[in-house]
Amino acid sequence: MPTERENFLDVSFDVLPVDRLVSRIEAVSSDTPFQYLVTPNVDHLVRLHRRGADVPGLAEAYRSADLCVCDSKVLARLAKWRGVTLPVITGSDLT
Repeated sequence: MPTERENFLDVSFDVLPVDRLVSRIEAVSSDTPFQYLVTPNVDHLVRLHRRGADVPGLAEAYRSADLCVCDSKVLARLAKWRGVTLPVITGSDLT
């Protein structure tokens, strides 16, 4: 089930409330093919842009993720200054 996405710094973030994200994760069954979620923060995006070429497959790993949610209040604030609203759902809160 596709979600609304916002692009910020060349990363497509899923924009959904935490309850919908949890529902999506709970709906994954053992019959479902391999899926993964990424939770980029500022450090991840710096590494992606600075060293993406040095780390083979890094950019593709982000592009191929089934879900991508913002893990940083700092990143969300930077996005807001650019007119992009990213809900913050930290990986530690999610787990």
